[in-house]
Amino acid sequence: MINKFKEIIDTYYKSFNNKNPDLLENIFSEDITLRDWEIEASGIVDVTRISEEIMNTEGFSFEIINELYDDNFAVVEMEINVSEEKIKVIDLFEIENSKIKSIKAFKG
Repeated sequence: MINKFKEIIDTYYKSFNNKNPDLLENIFSEDITLRDWEIEASGIVDVTRISEEIMNTEGFSFEIINELYDDNFAVVEMEINVSEEKIKVIDLFEIENSKIKSIKAFKG
């Protein structure tokens, strides 16, 4: 089951690398929630729209440093580059019925 979760999370990050928000439709639950240090959104339409805005931010890129998968949760440590700023981030994913139910991003 953990391999299936990794595949879902890999698709999430692939959508950002390829600037392809259409990939998110198959991996987000209808009632997904997203929260970080600046944004809070719920529902597949709003979370997909915000994700698209993030992936299309000029100079946006990221590097995954570490990943941890367990039952219905995944934790991904990364470094995000926006313009010339580097931000260390932890993404916490909750998976339910093979879809991403919740994404919480923590800075630091």
